[in-house]
Amino acid sequence: MKLRDINAFTAVVETGSVQQAAGKLGLTQSAVTRLIQRLEDEFGITLFDRRSKPFKLTRDGELAFAHATRILRLTAEMADALATSPEPKGPVHVGLAHPFTAAVAGRVSTAVRAAFPAVQMHIYADWTQRLLKSVSDGVLDAALILLPEDRTPPTDLIAVPLFEDRLGVIGRRGRRTRQQRTLAFLNDTGWILNPDGCGVRRGLEAALSRLNITPNILVEAHGLELQLALAAQGIGYTLQPSRLVGALDERPRPDKQIILSLVLLVFVTLGTCPGAAEGGRQQAASEPNAHLADTIVTWLSADFSLPENYQHPRIEIVSPMHMAAVRYRGLGAFLQARVVSDEQWLERMRDTVALYEDNRRTIYLREGWTGATPTETSVLVHEMVHHLQNLTGERFECAQAREKPAYAAQKKWLETAGLDLFREFETDPVTLMLRTACGF
Repeated sequence: MKLRDINAFTAVVETGSVQQAAGKLGLTQSAVTRLIQRLEDEFGITLFDRRSKPFKLTRDGELAFAHATRILRLTAEMADALATSPEPKGPVHVGLAHPFTAAVAGRVSTAVRAAFPAVQMHIYADWTQRLLKSVSDGVLDAALILLPEDRTPPTDLIAVPLFEDRLGVIGRRGRRTRQQRTLAFLNDTGWILNPDGCGVRRGLEAALSRLNITPNILVEAHGLELQLALAAQGIGYTLQPSRLVGALDERPRPDKQIILSLVLLVFVTLGTCPGAAEGGRQQAASEPNAHLADTIVTWLSADFSLPENYQHPRIEIVSPMHMAAVRYRGLGAFLQARVVSDEQWLERMRDTVALYEDNRRTIYLREGWTGATPTETSVLVHEMVHHLQNLTGERFECAQAREKPAYAAQKKWLETAGLDLFREFETDPVTLMLRTACGF
């Protein structure tokens, strides 16, 4: 069975005729007919009822089509996930929350140009809520935004936390008194803030509201540098993230009073993903102990001639969201991920139960893993094979070939407990072949 045969078969079903399928595939009609006949001969079945016009699938044909579409989908997903990609190129659209524009935009653009010369950066500045909508709608590929620590990111986006910063009050340098450290005094002097719609402004308004104080906004000024310049002249106070102010080359030295905390997050949309948006780790109590890792290494070295190396990997229990961030770490992988449809992405997120990251020597197990059953420990066995391969610097013909010994070890581990790999993980021999053989 060849993928070319399967492609020809599915093309005829989807287009409704051999002629249109031939045009779609760039083949002659006779070539398409031969490919389908070869598929029928291989399995000893008839795929189409050729007495009807247009062709209709037989019952065997309907079953074959369901499997064929699945094989082609899995092949495309594997090629996307494992194949070495060419140099990323083309446009990438990134949004920045307004406070980032002066301190970050130039650095982001320079870094991307240096790492990926063929990528054209398009940078847009806007309020956080509008950026989130643009990312969710697919208008932007990613956005760097600000969120108060009591806010949670939207659950339909993947959020990668960058760092936490403090929001400070900034005004002209001078003598500070204890009275000046209160919100009431600062509000009496007045504020220099972004126009309505800014998250920082809303945070301040909420803090003043809890004190039954009406915000005294003297100037609405767009942009960090303008606000700092006005504050340096003594017109009023402005409110800014401390680290961003420190990133500017020339600035009035801030006289700061901490008001609230902000968590800075980068959002990347890769389809709709259920669950919490922050991919944190579970407690270490859920993680495999050294004894289990020792047992697996001893077993692997005895049964599969792998090195008896007890230099164990770091093992983390993470959410599917965190696992996705690991899988698509880096802009190159991100650009690959953008071509995956929402449905494909959701299915891949559900199917990924573990990952091994070579350069960090870390195994990531999906949250809910306890190691209480042979099925769960078999997942760890699979990833431990990759860890031992990594320690020895073993090289393979292709990425799929690296998976072959890992699946073999996982399969045998399950068999010692009277279990079957295909039944436990709802897969089949064809799928396993696609995941472990070069050329697909």
